[in-house]
Amino acid sequence: MADITIGIDPGQKGAIAFLGNDFLHVDQMPEDKGAVLSCLIAWTKRAVIEHAWIEDVTPFGMGRTSAFTFGRGIGMIEMALMSCGIPLSRVTAARWKRALACPKDKSEAICRASELLPAYAEWWTITGRESKDKAAGRAEAAMIALYGTRQR
Repeated sequence: MADITIGIDPGQKGAIAFLGNDFLHVDQMPEDKGAVLSCLIAWTKRAVIEHAWIEDVTPFGMGRTSAFTFGRGIGMIEMALMSCGIPLSRVTAARWKRALACPKDKSEAICRASELLPAYAEWWTITGRESKDKAAGRAEAAMIALYGTRQR
């Protein structure tokens, strides 16, 4: 399998995307952020992970307990990447969205992902009773990975 770039939208409804030259796989972010480690270990056994890009987020508008839990989850993701030897960069939403002309609106972000990665639009198609936020999380993780590949 070709070199892979990882894109991570670390929010509760976020996702982790694995993007190669002719390949995309997206997983919804597990509730237990510790489960990210087993996911990354499985990927490192079958592909060369070139780099990981994680959205650099702030706990704006969160209460103290929520912010602490959120920060702890991001720390677990970062430790999982480090323990697998995967280089990591952080990018703000403003920076990657500006670079890819991605709007803030969730529905419009899904449309933009479909424009940029049309062969993979099924990854962020809303199914059943799923929320638009989860689909947008998958689309945004894929776009973060795309941003990362363009930075190489």
